[in-house]
Amino acid sequence: FPSHDTAASNQSYLDNMEFDFEKLQSVDCRMDADYDDKQPIIVAFDANSNFNCVSIGQTVDNKLLVINSLFVKFDRKLTDLVDDICNYYKTSKTHVVVFYYDQTFVGTVTGVYENQLYVIIIRQFQKNGWLVYDKYIGAAMPHTDKNLLINNMLRGKRKFKPLLNKDNIVTGK
Repeated sequence: FPSHDTAASNQSYLDNMEFDFEKLQSVDCRMDADYDDKQPIIVAFDANSNFNCVSIGQTVDNKLLVINSLFVKFDRKLTDLVDDICNYYKTSKTHVVVFYYDQTFVGTVTGVYENQLYVIIIRQFQKNGWLVYDKYIGAAMPHTDKNLLINNMLRGKRKFKPLLNKDNIVTGK
């Protein structure tokens, strides 16, 4: 896999487009050199009323590759974001996702199980034909602990060292 200190574009795929700008309008995972289409993707969402985002990764040799991030805002909601993920990774050979979520995705305003955010996300992935392994992590970490963990990971002092694909961070509709 290419270094995540720089862009991780799949140049051979892009070269095969032969400057057909019509084809280049449709962006998907085949343009990413760091994506392994034989491995599941790992997703973690942040959900709000007007802005929802997701970080997408894969693990390779004790490295957490942050291969993409997407967001939706205003009229587009969580189900639209899941559809965007499924569309971007439509050429996956596995269609398997590992979905991590905390207690903020479990509560519901109406008291109806089907309205819980984690259920909405799982069902939308399934509706798109994906196999979902959901991983409930409990209460969200306090921000100070989270910052310490991230700093230690970036320094290589934890099990996984995160590496970011600069091409795909901060994309969305």
